[in-house]
Amino acid sequence: MTPRPRFLRVIAGIALITAVAVLLGFFAMRSRRSVPESTPALVGFCANTANETVALPVRDTELLGVIERVRSEFSDQSGMSFVLFDRDGILFEHYAGSVQSASGIAVDAETAFYIASSTKSLIATTVLMLCERGTLALDVPLDRYLPALHFKHPLLSEKKMTLRHLLCHDTGISSKALEIRTSMSGEWDTQTLVDLFGEAGYTFTRPQYSNLNYILAGLVLEQVTGETWQSLLKKNLFAPLGMNRSFSKWKSPSENIAAPHMLGADRALYAVPSRHNLLQSNTLFPSGGVIASARDLSRYVRLFLNCGEVGGKRLLSIDALREAITPQARNSGGGLHEYFGFGLGWELALHDSLTLITHGGSNRVGARAYMAFSPELGVGLVILSNENVVTPYVQGALAQYVWDRLRSADTATAKLDENLERWKEKVEARMAGRLEAHMSFVFDYPDEPEHRTPLHAFAGTYRDHAYGTVVVSTTPDSLMVEYGNLVSARTKRITNESFVTDFGIQSEPIDFKMSGDNVVRMKFPSIGIGFEKVEAGK
Repeated sequence: MTPRPRFLRVIAGIALITAVAVLLGFFAMRSRRSVPESTPALVGFCANTANETVALPVRDTELLGVIERVRSEFSDQSGMSFVLFDRDGILFEHYAGSVQSASGIAVDAETAFYIASSTKSLIATTVLMLCERGTLALDVPLDRYLPALHFKHPLLSEKKMTLRHLLCHDTGISSKALEIRTSMSGEWDTQTLVDLFGEAGYTFTRPQYSNLNYILAGLVLEQVTGETWQSLLKKNLFAPLGMNRSFSKWKSPSENIAAPHMLGADRALYAVPSRHNLLQSNTLFPSGGVIASARDLSRYVRLFLNCGEVGGKRLLSIDALREAITPQARNSGGGLHEYFGFGLGWELALHDSLTLITHGGSNRVGARAYMAFSPELGVGLVILSNENVVTPYVQGALAQYVWDRLRSADTATAKLDENLERWKEKVEARMAGRLEAHMSFVFDYPDEPEHRTPLHAFAGTYRDHAYGTVVVSTTPDSLMVEYGNLVSARTKRITNESFVTDFGIQSEPIDFKMSGDNVVRMKFPSIGIGFEKVEAGK
């Protein structure tokens, strides 16, 4: 028997590996909803209306002292709201820092912060309310609500995806183009989003947290109701819960909105300039588009602590509430607590043996949110900040102290000491490495005095079907790069065809491709996306 040529054996091997991968992905898709076991606290929560609140064993002065110590240890100057509450109201609240560093206006009980992904919980609760009214159903295939949506990937198409899949992150949808358009460039319309969802890839992994799931859920909400997701939140949650300091459109710091801040290499806080603030109307989505005060979020969480009632009026049935906090899919993500499951709009976790129902939020522009409650203790905690370098550790230390202290006075302080020691080292490493490199990136390169290609040759419009449009223009000594909301603050030439541009919140290298003397293509190599030149600059 004549042996096959080596290249044919290689091709056959690749084909076999591909077939096995597809089969594994197929069976993984069928079994991806590996639902974890619930905990007694979740099973018993709101099983009757006699849930007791545990008496708070911690004094106000003690909590205030811990907050001041933690902020001091991390040199945290950010604006912060801290609200601890039970089903009846606020137990303790504290406000620190400024709405905007330059203004010096103090954060107070009315200050609203960008809560980023904590928005997802509010969206899921709104979906559950509409399901109870018969407007939506959790387990109906999405194509009944969005007939224009056609998944091209066979594993996504075969899945017959539903709202339940979206709300518990059990989809596998993957699309860098959607992520960039919705969180950065802001260049989209509804049809573009639907088309890009149709072209999305599939992630061959366990259920995985993704903003895309809630963006798609928002499209369903708007298609079925004929209303925006913003108006649905206002009608179903903000108004009935008295959340008067909650918004789904960005407002000025002058309206007592905590401005996002970056922490400089000098450890000073710098408000993100408006032209570089990605929190614009076209990047606020159901995945993370709400600005709210800590008091307002406590009102939202108390809806759950009170088993779906507010002021004696039922807004959410106990069955719907229990559906929201029941494990729907396994959550293997790491983080502050030991996460074990996704509910509908909530992440389910353990802190030691204490069950927590939680959903945080963060944004690299400068925002951090912690929102959680304990069904066993009948207590909730919200911490909001307008910076996101040291505040993950500040919020983490405070949250862990609160839950430890509510369970045991003997060990809480010792654990706090351990956390501070461990996390301070991480902050120092982060400051010395990532931040200093980030802030000085543009100017660390040596000058290249001679370049063959004149700057005006790079000017023009560059476009990609999936990723949108980039416009490059000239300045007296360099280039201006505009990618939707991303507008370069400064650009430095590195080689004849390579530049680095500073978008205010991050720096990105840019490579241009030449064909003879003509520039025909540009690429952001760090994120692996490219654009064809479709029009020369004037």
